[in-house]
Amino acid sequence: MTSLSSDDRQRIRTAVEQAEQATSAEFVTVIARRADSYPFFPLILSTVVVFTASVVAMLVWPDLEASQLVVGQLTAYGLLSLILRWPPLLMRFIPAGIRRGRARAKAHLTYVDLGLATAPDRNGILFFVALGERYVEVIADQGVARHIDDTIWEGIVADFVAAVKRGAVVDGFVAAIEACGAQLRENLPAMANEENRFDDHLIEL
Repeated sequence: MTSLSSDDRQRIRTAVEQAEQATSAEFVTVIARRADSYPFFPLILSTVVVFTASVVAMLVWPDLEASQLVVGQLTAYGLLSLILRWPPLLMRFIPAGIRRGRARAKAHLTYVDLGLATAPDRNGILFFVALGERYVEVIADQGVARHIDDTIWEGIVADFVAAVKRGAVVDGFVAAIEACGAQLRENLPAMANEENRFDDHLIEL
């Protein structure tokens, strides 16, 4: 995971606190190392590579003994299975569609698990980043979404995605929070003595 300092975490927390001082929306920030561990992919990839290499070996060396082939297969399979568990390498082999699907599912599951879906005023908004998948999603409940124009909303999300892809994760969080807060300040202002139902600190998964 991208290393976050205490100052980084405090920047995000401060952005949330300041935004919530001006609006009754509840801002929740989450960052995940990966949306999924993809446990079966190293095994599947290793099987495909070893099988292909075995076919090539039998064609190139037709006199290869069965015992030598089996030893080579088992050795290669074991090494590949271990090497492909290294996250930066593994993620290169996971199809983009699968990565996006798993990350999206994780974002929405997190939204539900944190209780944002059952907030009484339907005013929750989740800022979610899965670093391994380089995936960003901002999920706003209906009490928030109706106060932000679709075009503006798309721009906020696009800027957040761009920041994460260039490695400026903290800047992306802060800019997205501030932009949403600015849009909600007038149409969904903070109420006196309003309860803060969700923690303001960054949640790290």
